[in-house]
This record gives sequence, C-alpha cells and structure tokens, in this order.
Amino acid sequence: MQTIVGVDFGVPRRAGEQAKKIILIEAKKRSDESYEILPKGRNARLVAGIADCSINRSRNRSVDRGTHWRDRRSGWTMEELRDSLVGDDLVAVAAFDFPFSLPTEILEDVVFANAVGRAEAFGTRAAWQDFVASKMPLTFNGTQANSVMVGWPFFDPWRNPKFWIGRSTDKATRASPPLKDKFQSVFNMTIAGASLLSAMSDDGYQLKIDDLRPGRAVLETYPRQVAANLGFVGSYKQQPLACFDFVIQSLGQRGIDLRFDPAVEHFCRQYQTGDADHDGVDAFLCLIAAIFFDQGRTERCGAPVDQEGAIVVPCRQ
Repeated sequence: MQTIVGVDFGVPRRAGEQAKKIILIEAKKRSDESYEILPKGRNARLVAGIADCSINRSRNRSVDRGTHWRDRRSGWTMEELRDSLVGDDLVAVAAFDFPFSLPTEILEDVVFANAVGRAEAFGTRAAWQDFVASKMPLTFNGTQANSVMVGWPFFDPWRNPKFWIGRSTDKATRASPPLKDKFQSVFNMTIAGASLLSAMSDDGYQLKIDDLRPGRAVLETYPRQVAANLGFVGSYKQQPLACFDFVIQSLGQRGIDLRFDPAVEHFCRQYQTGDADHDGVDAFLCLIAAIFFDQGRTERCGAPVDQEGAIVVPCRQ
C-alpha cells in the first residue's frame, strides 16, 4: 500500500531535542478515498512513547522503551528522517511545515550570497538548496543526546534581521519569514530542511514548488492554514483538541474515510513539547494536507511567484 506522510518539523541543535520536536505520522492508502493510520511502521515509535500506557496494555503491546536515549523519543533526528524517507518508493506524498524556499529578492541578492563566501547571487531556489546541502550534512558531532548538529556556524551571517523577508505565500498566511531567527524562529528549519529536500529530490521526490501535478510528491504546508481551510473557526493553537476533533469530522463530510488506531490517536491528543506545543496535532494536520494532495484537492496560498514556491493546503469547500 502507498504511504502518506505528515511531519511536524522542528530543528533544535541537539540530537535529543530534535527527536522530541520532529514528529512524523503516516497513513496507508487502502483505496481511492480510504486511509488507515496503523500503530506500526513509522508510527510504532509514537505508540511506544505514550505516557499513559493503558491502551498499549489492553492490546498486550510491549511498552519497554529501553535504556538508550533514542528509544525514549517519539520523534526523529534529521539524519534519521532523511534515511527513512529516502529510498522508500512506497511514500507517495510527504508534507512538512517548514519553508521550502526564499523570497526572490534574497535569491537575487549578491550581498546575501557574499555573506557566506559565494561570489554571485544564487538566482534560483535549486541553486540555493544545493549550496545549503553541500554545507549542511545533517550529521552530529557525537552519538549522545546532547550531540550538536554540525554546520551551523557557516550559516550564521544569514541570521541578520535584514534577511527577515517574507515570501508571497508567507504574507498570504501570516507565516514567519523563512530566515527569521527570533520570536518564533524558523531559521534552522529552513536551512536543515533545504538539505533534507535536496536528498529527497535526488531520490526522485517531486518538490511541489511550481505546480500541483500528481506524482511522488513532497510539499510545504502550514497547520494553521490547513485547519482554516477545512472550516475550523478560532485558534488551533489555543484549542488544539477541538481543532483535532473538527478536522476528523470534516474528513467524513468530504467523503474521505480515515481509520485511526486508538493508540496513535491518543498520542496525537496528549503529546506536547515546550510551552504546551501540541506537536502531535500539528503532525496530524500536515498528514491531512498530504492526504488532500493525494486526492487532488489542494490549492496554493498566495499569488504564485517564480522560485518562491507556496504553502499547499486543502481546497476550501
């Protein structure tokens, strides 16, 4: 069966923190309009990580997480995520909530390129992505939870606030600029994400930058806009569980059958990091965007701009 993937993305520098923030949920496509979220495959680490294990006990599943720090995490490090997705031809669609591109004016800015030692402006998103990938290998300086991802100092000149410029799609969705480094920082996600996308592109994934044609796709989405386009009224960040329930109900109203394993659903409801950040709900909303893309029922946010790409969300009903 084809696999549909949604990933809530976060890139702290330390391996252990990454494996808390990068949450992946996958669904298997059963038929044209039917999907199933199972407690195995990539979802197995979600089930094993549930704090309240009563559901697991009722199914006679082992809840022993082991003693290694990786066994006690529900998420993924960047290198784990890359190695899992690259080479898996069954993954038909993967949706992530990080910026896939930069504003055109930055891509064409020679000062931006000079800041990291490049003589000429990048010009294209692909050239920028390849450059970032060559400097950001997604590896760590050790194997412990406090190991740090290497490569960050090289990109420090781009943390300058003068590069905090939004794309057309960011303005349309009120999302943060790709290189914003404080007050809801997305800088690390943009840089590490570009390296991940380079590996996925080399593996045959089609980056949905300029079109929404079907294929083995990887796309940028935004949980808040996913919820809004499905009709949720209010703040999904302040009412994450209400949003979660609303979205599940809206799938049936739109003719999509989603079978949800209770243990994975429980994870989505209860998993939080940091300041009550519901990463499980965010990952689920990314998965919903991927499912709607698989259905051919998505739209791009904002006026299309060459090289900038766009956030992809379910079509408004």
